[in-house]
Amino acid sequence: MKSSKSRNILFSLVLIASISSYLYINSVETNANIKCEAKKSLVDEEDKNSSELPDVKLIKKIIETGKQLVPAARL
Repeated sequence: MKSSKSRNILFSLVLIASISSYLYINSVETNANIKCEAKKSLVDEEDKNSSELPDVKLIKKIIETGKQLVPAARL
């Protein structure tokens, strides 16, 4: 019972941290865009991807590293 309860608490904390980081990144990006809006004329694809959650970036990096380490099966 305690394991299940602690797992739920840990999951809730990770979820709250993830949402908080997403909101922070978007608020900082929005403030920067307001200040620099007159100077910018084009939005790059990299700028669109910069608002990705940090944990999503970490998972993508882990997957890419795993793909490099694990040899592909030959058919």
